[in-house]
Amino acid sequence: MREVQAGLRTTLEEVFAELVAQGPDWQVGVITPSAREGGRLRALPSGERFVSILEPDAVERLLALSDVGYAGPGDRLGLWAVREALTSRAEAENAGFLRPDAALEILVVSDADDLSPGTVDEYREAFRALRGGCFADVTFSWVGSGATTGCSGPFGQALPGLRYLALATSSGNVESLCTADWVNVFEQPAWEFRRHYTLSAEPVHESLEVTMAGGRLPADDPRGTVNWTYDDASQVLVFSPFVAPGWDEAFEVRYRPRACRVVRR
Repeated sequence: MREVQAGLRTTLEEVFAELVAQGPDWQVGVITPSAREGGRLRALPSGERFVSILEPDAVERLLALSDVGYAGPGDRLGLWAVREALTSRAEAENAGFLRPDAALEILVVSDADDLSPGTVDEYREAFRALRGGCFADVTFSWVGSGATTGCSGPFGQALPGLRYLALATSSGNVESLCTADWVNVFEQPAWEFRRHYTLSAEPVHESLEVTMAGGRLPADDPRGTVNWTYDDASQVLVFSPFVAPGWDEAFEVRYRPRACRVVRR
């Protein structure tokens, strides 16, 4: 990650400044994928483990938190560390970071794949459980090789990240860090207007109705423009970028759930 972090620090200042300008009350914390740190949010010299972007010196403090170095143990336990940060550490060292009324954005930046114990599905369910059993308020995005193959760019090389890819494609965004201007890559995955919403039950596809701004939003308008799509396999509703709801914009999804199957033994 030596080459990646050289570009990372340069772009993060722009990203954090943009967050401050946007105004939502973000709390940002940073972890590393190591067993030694065990999901503990990194601390500032003051002992604080996360930063509100509403604070006057937010950008400088966030840059300090994100300066994690590149001489760690190389555990690559990314998914495990995220789960620890949000579960076993949530009421201990990381107390106050999770807020019940706030959306949760998880962003992983890695030039190699995850080596955590357990399956990707186990971590997917753990993250869903943080917000009532679905991804409606949780987004997991990954900046890495961006594909099933590795990549090479001006900031170095990245190996395939199949585990991160599998999780991010069902609940967030996937971008490549092997680009020359990956500040744009960084701005999109973690804090763009939400486009992916996992439904809490499996719907009858034909019954899906989306209402936004007081009116019905069809999947396709008369001009043939696609407003939203639904993926049966992942149970995710995806808005097109030009109609994705903003931070303060409400919308409603109505549908008829599929009947449960009762098996008698």
